[in-house]
Amino acid sequence: MHSFTRTLVAFLTAAAPSVAFAQPTPARTPLTLERITAGPTLTGMAPSSPSWSPDSKTVAFLWSDAAHPDRSLWLVDRAGVVPRRLLPSTSTGRVGAFVWMPDGRAIVFVQGDSLWRVALAGGGRTALPTLLPSGVGEVSELAISPNGATISFLRDGDLWLLPLAGGALVRATDMAIAPIGDIPLGTYYGREVEIGGATWSGPSPAYAWSPDSRTIAVHYVDRRGVPRFSMPYYLGDTVQMNTLRRGAPGQANEVRKMGLYDVTTRALNMVELPDSSRTRIVNFAWST
Repeated sequence: MHSFTRTLVAFLTAAAPSVAFAQPTPARTPLTLERITAGPTLTGMAPSSPSWSPDSKTVAFLWSDAAHPDRSLWLVDRAGVVPRRLLPSTSTGRVGAFVWMPDGRAIVFVQGDSLWRVALAGGGRTALPTLLPSGVGEVSELAISPNGATISFLRDGDLWLLPLAGGALVRATDMAIAPIGDIPLGTYYGREVEIGGATWSGPSPAYAWSPDSRTIAVHYVDRRGVPRFSMPYYLGDTVQMNTLRRGAPGQANEVRKMGLYDVTTRALNMVELPDSSRTRIVNFAWST
């Protein structure tokens, strides 16, 4: 009993300071419908697009610690738990696609309508943004050649190349044709011809660099033979009819082919497939 009494007294003595100095609970702000629907979101912004560095020591990802929809670039070490922002707070605007340089010393990313390169210099990883040619429009499928010499991306349905050592932006392919629809919405809205994915496509890429950086395999899609289909759009002030390409069972499907682009000669050679309107390219990759 004596031992239990000492233990109980010791517990109460240790707990007493936290009870004596406890702060009053702040008054709760009433939750309104306006606050729920307004920004920043109450649930925070989830990180997205995680990508390992080439040495597998660091993960880059897109995130907003203030729960804003415009995410920035962040880093976290494999052994760490505290993320750090790579870009300075003065760098505003949504960061879109990004990719690691092969040596892991820099990241190339899209912000607004421009391409940037930020170097990871020193232990403090100071952001060193370098503006690359601006005004390149909407960019997707950002990649870098295995030898680290060329940035590649899709824009307006074509493949574009930008030498990192300097030089003009090159439109590697020039075959894209704009969509016939007026409202850019829905699965069946797509360009008539493009380097891109199929209408019902999975995670397969639109293009892929060869290991020696000399050739790029591209996925070519031609929808001009697919029947036209009118679909009503109800979200505007008035109902609009949007013309799309959609084939019924038994009708012609989009043509899908593979092409090989020679980076040196800038020549694109198509790989003809039998009955290409009925051939679905599920995925493709270079052999090692």
